[in-house]
Amino acid sequence: MERLHHLVRRAACGGALLLAFGLAAPAQAQPAADGAGLVARWMRVSDTLDAGEPSPLARAALAMAMHDALNAAAPRHARWASPARDEPPAAGADPLLAMSFAAFTVLAALHERDGMRTHAEPLLRQVIAAAPPAARNAAIALGAAAAATAAERPMADAALTSFETSDQPGRWRPTPPNFRRSSIFMNEPLLFPRRDALRIAPPPGLDSARYAQDLAEVRRMGGQDSAARTPAQTATARFWALQSSQRGFMELLLVTMDAHPPEGGAWTEARLVSQMAAALADSFTLAWEEKRAHAAWRPVTAIRAGSGGAPADPNWISVIDTPATPDYPSGHAADCATGAVLMQAAFPHVAGPVTYVALDPVDRPRRSYPNFTAIATECAESRMLAGVHFRFANEAGLELGRAIAAQALRAVPPLPR
Repeated sequence: MERLHHLVRRAACGGALLLAFGLAAPAQAQPAADGAGLVARWMRVSDTLDAGEPSPLARAALAMAMHDALNAAAPRHARWASPARDEPPAAGADPLLAMSFAAFTVLAALHERDGMRTHAEPLLRQVIAAAPPAARNAAIALGAAAAATAAERPMADAALTSFETSDQPGRWRPTPPNFRRSSIFMNEPLLFPRRDALRIAPPPGLDSARYAQDLAEVRRMGGQDSAARTPAQTATARFWALQSSQRGFMELLLVTMDAHPPEGGAWTEARLVSQMAAALADSFTLAWEEKRAHAAWRPVTAIRAGSGGAPADPNWISVIDTPATPDYPSGHAADCATGAVLMQAAFPHVAGPVTYVALDPVDRPRRSYPNFTAIATECAESRMLAGVHFRFANEAGLELGRAIAAQALRAVPPLPR
């Protein structure tokens, strides 16, 4: 398959031609002078075009391209990618148009023309209309070039990674009821030099007290017929089972920026969104790398086989279907910790309650929490209550996510004034 960043370059080359066919017609609802809210509008266009779950790497490419194009035109923060040697000069380029054309270029590489015409072109027209005519050509050229450079790393080809199976005690194997084997496409991380840069300690041994304790807990609380689990805990398990924590935390960031616009307009928003997008992409990559490396069995396998001094229960089944990947660490927990740490850092002044709105179910249920950290805590706990993770896998996921977020917070710092 052709590398996606080559498609970005092709879309960039076609941008000026597309504009020549009337895309620059005036429109209403022009963006604010500092671009406040414009980053979120492009991210939501992307979600609309994706229809389902957008790729974490495609989302990161979009966010990083917007950030770098904006800071190429009017530097306030360090860039994700160093400028290409042939990057056009920034002099005279309108920053918001450079950012918007970068977004348009990345989206054009990923989506069909009809969708772009309906959803992306109207927003681009608004930004073009707001830009001074003399600043448009330079902004278009700069935005296209910055997009191609910034998107190159996150959109490089991914490698297919398989999860090895084993009949040995403690090792992963396909789980009931579907007994599916799983493989996944994984890229190199964006914030770290390699996928094993945050290698976590292995899970507790099968003869350890901690293993026995967590096995007993998930067996008692996570089974379909558990009498120990309360209706509220069952609701928690099912709520988070339906969530894409990747998509949910990005939407939480966009909603919070709408309600509490950060100082710095589009520049601050682009930094926050690109940090979140890169960190969540790495949460996916690093968590799945750890799953592959440790290849630990899921609770349903352990309980049915008998382990940790407990007798076998061949009929035990989890509340939800167990995902077709190894147990350790919890990817949900890693995503939620990553997102929560970044949210808390971005909005330390936001007092609770914080509302998390479900994106996947049709009725979009919502939950309120005293703070962002509480969202991650419940997200991780839900995986034990659902019967699909040991508590130690959830805690490892939280630890991994916090470390990824800490690295993201150090990325693209403000430039000295």
